[in-house]
Amino acid sequence: MNETIIWPDTHYLTSYIQRLRGITAINDITALSAFWFPHCRAVHTWGMRFPIDVIALDSHGIIIDVKRLLVPNRMYWHKRADTLIELCALCPYPLESWIGAQLQLEARRHDEEDRWATRIVFERV
Repeated sequence: MNETIIWPDTHYLTSYIQRLRGITAINDITALSAFWFPHCRAVHTWGMRFPIDVIALDSHGIIIDVKRLLVPNRMYWHKRADTLIELCALCPYPLESWIGAQLQLEARRHDEEDRWATRIVFERV
């Protein structure tokens, strides 16, 4: 088994306000940025200025769907999703070929200011 951290700049969004805002307040994200929405089945792009890619995972961290180029003022919903990850549009990874693969998502409190140390690891079996 080979493990690789694929998005070292991962934002763990758990509060209502964080989830509502998502990445709408951000002007630009990089290919190394990811926005992790645990226990979430839907995301929106209302108010965003750029498209995004979205990965849907089931409760075991298995990638079950990939939505490329979700343009502003749209919504993405997947009934079997347990977790969603937002990425920059046209993420350079071959996401569609990863359907069925497992991601390991880890979050732990980093400091008193409610910042989190997060990582997403791609697990090749």
